[in-house]
Amino acid sequence: GSFDFRNADIGTIMRQLARWYDIEVTYEGDFSAVGLSGVISKREQAAQLFKLLERTKLVRFIINGNKITVTSYTNH
Repeated sequence: GSFDFRNADIGTIMRQLARWYDIEVTYEGDFSAVGLSGVISKREQAAQLFKLLERTKLVRFIINGNKITVTSYTNH
């Protein structure tokens, strides 16, 4: 199993990750214009997936237990 995203918005991606990893997601900012594509193994740990997504320089994640805040990369 893997996550397979094709020009998916960050909300769609995070909804799938939230269900798979049982996390709660909040957003700081508007990410409607952010589209990402890729294939990521579901065996990866959630923290590793967030690091991969941050490498796009489009989003950043603040992790506090099972609560994840999605924020703009330029905000930090």
